[in-house]
Amino acid sequence: MRILAEYQNFQRDPPEGCKVMFVDSLFHWEAIMIGPRSSPYAGGIFLLDIHFSDQHPFKAPKVTFQTKVY
Repeated sequence: MRILAEYQNFQRDPPEGCKVMFVDSLFHWEAIMIGPRSSPYAGGIFLLDIHFSDQHPFKAPKVTFQTKVY
C-alpha cells in the first residue's frame, strides 16, 4: 500500500523539524512542525491534522492547522 510506504519513508528520513504519527488509522495522521529558525515562526510548534482519501495519491489530503497561525 503506497500510503504505508510513504509513512515509513517519512519515519526513516523526516524533514527537519517535522514528525508524523497515526491517529486512528492509516489514513488519519497528526503532524508536528517546528518553525524554521530563519523565519517569523522560529521556535513555534505547530500541530496539523491530516486526512487522506482512499483515492490517495490521486486526491490531495485534507490538512488543517490545529495550532493558530498568525
